[in-house]
Amino acid sequence: MLTTRLCLSLALLILAADATAAWAFDYSRLGLNLYGLSYHLDRRDQSGQRFNEFNPGGGVSFVFHEHGKSHYSVEGGIFVDSYRKRATYFVLGYEYDLFKPVGIGMVFGVYDSRAVSLDGPIVAAAPFAAIHYRRLCLRIAHLPEFPGINPYPSFASYLIIALGSRLQAE
Repeated sequence: MLTTRLCLSLALLILAADATAAWAFDYSRLGLNLYGLSYHLDRRDQSGQRFNEFNPGGGVSFVFHEHGKSHYSVEGGIFVDSYRKRATYFVLGYEYDLFKPVGIGMVFGVYDSRAVSLDGPIVAAAPFAAIHYRRLCLRIAHLPEFPGINPYPSFASYLIIALGSRLQAE
């Protein structure tokens, strides 16, 4: 619960700072995240339990700065994790447009998921690849093994639906 409140507070603070700087909130930079699927390289955990690889949920993303091929964002969400428990996260992200319509990037932030850490929220980084088509962006993130924290490396995919034109490949 504390992590969820912290994530929402940080998101509101960043959005308020951007809105104050621009004197108006730019909804064209906002995206809706739909969470979906994951794939675990280890099919089962140490106790033999199979991982849940259907991870429904939702969230938001907001691009707060763009320069050339670089895009800086914040995002957060709630979804069902690989142990069928509620998971939350809040991250800062960077994406670089490699070529039309492919981008690569990294997100860094707070994750609260039993599938990532049994000990509670952690701060971690995850690289991703993105494919853009009009207002849609499919992201595939890699959650690497972190010794002593996340013993089960995995890939997660989710869709971002842009409310504006940012995600449209030009």
